[in-house]
Amino acid sequence: MILLLPLADGNHVPGAVVGITSSNYDTLLIMLATAAIITAPIFIYCLVLLARFKHMNEADKVLWILFVSVLAPVASALFWAFIIKKAPKHVPVHPSIA
Repeated sequence: MILLLPLADGNHVPGAVVGITSSNYDTLLIMLATAAIITAPIFIYCLVLLARFKHMNEADKVLWILFVSVLAPVASALFWAFIIKKAPKHVPVHPSIA
């Protein structure tokens, strides 16, 4: 969005979006890689917690796993807000995820 903001004036050339995007491939790749590197450990942490919870039934676990898998950045924040934040201090968990 920041790259295409100069075109918001309404007087843009038809190929301007393609030109701006192609001239900034390196920046876009770095932004995508950074997002993946930040999201991956949080995603793994959420999956391990889901696997270890005893108080959730299997259907809820599967739905959360699918939700976190598809929308990792947004879903992990929602997972924290609805599951982890509201959980009691001592939650029974399985000793391992195996």
